[in-house]
Amino acid sequence: MIATTSATTAFATEPFAGPPYDTAIIILDLEVGVRNLGMGATGVSSTSRLGSAYYNPATIAWADAATLSLGYLDGPIDIEMTDTRAAYGFLGGDDASKNVWRLGAEIGFTTLGVDPIVVRTIFLPEGTGETFDPDYNYLTSTLALAWEHGNEAIAAGVSGKYLHLNRPGGTADSWLLDFGLIASWKYMLSGSMLRPRAGFSMTNLDTGLEYDSREYRIAGQTRYGGGVDFVAPPMTTWGRSVAAASVAFDVDYVDRGRYNSYWALGWEISVLEFFQARAGYQWFDSPSSSTNLSLGVGIGWDFGHWMTRIDYAHFTPNINSDSLELDRDTVSATFGARF
Repeated sequence: MIATTSATTAFATEPFAGPPYDTAIIILDLEVGVRNLGMGATGVSSTSRLGSAYYNPATIAWADAATLSLGYLDGPIDIEMTDTRAAYGFLGGDDASKNVWRLGAEIGFTTLGVDPIVVRTIFLPEGTGETFDPDYNYLTSTLALAWEHGNEAIAAGVSGKYLHLNRPGGTADSWLLDFGLIASWKYMLSGSMLRPRAGFSMTNLDTGLEYDSREYRIAGQTRYGGGVDFVAPPMTTWGRSVAAASVAFDVDYVDRGRYNSYWALGWEISVLEFFQARAGYQWFDSPSSSTNLSLGVGIGWDFGHWMTRIDYAHFTPNINSDSLELDRDTVSATFGARF
């Protein structure tokens, strides 16, 4: 395999080439988006301006500023990953008739580093005495469009990815495609707002990958999900009209084929649009019925012409192991401006 979800998996040079088969790529399997991670890695139906295109490209349609987000993940088995994303949102249409168009675009660059890998062959399973520093990265370009008519909204988005792997024995490259849809409905209740949401996405649809004289297909993911937002009536705080409180709830199902499909639940409570507390839970369709728990917080403020915030999430797999540390810590800083 080119790479699996375990960074310590070594490579075996096989004496005979076989037919194409699916392979998991570790950098594609590690989710990005600190808000989403704090909510159990949910987000396929997100309409938040902090939504991540990793889960559904259509989320970028709700970007409402020029933003730069810098993320860092301290992962299991000495994995370190950085994720840098720049997004821009444009709003057009006629507010008076409640007929509005939203256009969002994003460019992202994700890199991953792991400890040196021991080079092994089928004839030397204990190792050849050589090690290799692997290099994983991908570049993402996303475009999304939303149409809001009255209390209804629908969005569609597409992402193109260029994946590059530097592995023992050579390099490998592939082009990947993601696409997704989101629909939402808004209801006003005595000054409060209730918004149910539904989303769908397919990610990592690939052109194939050739490595070590073998052809590979990259394992894709299909996500289905829904959620609901409740936003309390606004109040004036520090010179701005903000929601006194809001609550978001998400549920996603992620179909990863033979790679442990899972369900995920996520919650977020926001106070004055300044502080957020998050929690999430995952359980897998596997004989072991493994689970993951996540917790997260965020703090930031929108000053009108510019905004800034910091988010943190901790991910804890429920796996009994005395030798492996599989927890994940991730943090991001976001800066935005409106022109």
